[in-house]
Order: sequence, then structure tokens, then C-alpha cells
Amino acid sequence: MGRLMQLGFSREEREFFARALEESSGPAHISNALAAFIGFADADSMVKRCEELANQVRQYDRIDETDLARSQLACEILFSSDIHGSGLDWEATSGFDDRDAIQLLRQIQVKMLNLRPKAP
Repeated sequence: MGRLMQLGFSREEREFFARALEESSGPAHISNALAAFIGFADADSMVKRCEELANQVRQYDRIDETDLARSQLACEILFSSDIHGSGLDWEATSGFDDRDAIQLLRQIQVKMLNLRPKAP
């Protein structure tokens, strides 16, 4: 594990991010290939780690730097993909309006971009 990164998310951003990650154990269709693409060993480990990350982000607004990129990619796919994620079912399963969710995702993307290490 690396060092913990403070995300600086608002309460609503934390809830959106956590809820998107939790979709991995709900309506999302996680395959071993998708999990490997995102950076997890397999589908089971992705679901387990996404649940852990959701709790960590929701409670502490922090994430291990080794999880930074893969949690963002998981969030983006689990929220928007109708093949691998919640997609069209998002509003029904999450309680978030699509328009609000897109705005929250964009805010999170900007914040996470600023957390990534800068190229030398």
C-alpha cells in the first residue's frame, strides 16, 4: 500500500463516488477481463476492493495513492456503461439524477487530475 491521499471531495461528491463503486456488487456486470483492464486481479477482487474503497472514501475522504487511477476508472465505467456498469439503470439503483451525476463526475475528475503525480 502507498500513502493515503486526501481527496478534497464534498459530501455529495464522496457519496456519488462511493455509490458508483458500490455498483460493482449490484447491477454492474464485472468480468475478469474488465477487472484486469481497470487494474484488479479478477472480478471478485474488484468487487471486494470497490466496496472497501467506497467505505474509505465515504468515511474519510481519503484513498491510497495506488488506488487513485483505478478507482476513478472504475467509477467512470460503473456509472456510465450500460454494458459493464449501471448505465441506464443508474438513477433507479443509485438515487442520483443523471444530470447531477454527470456534474459530480466532472468535478471529481478535475480534483483527481490535480492529485496525480506530475510528469518529470
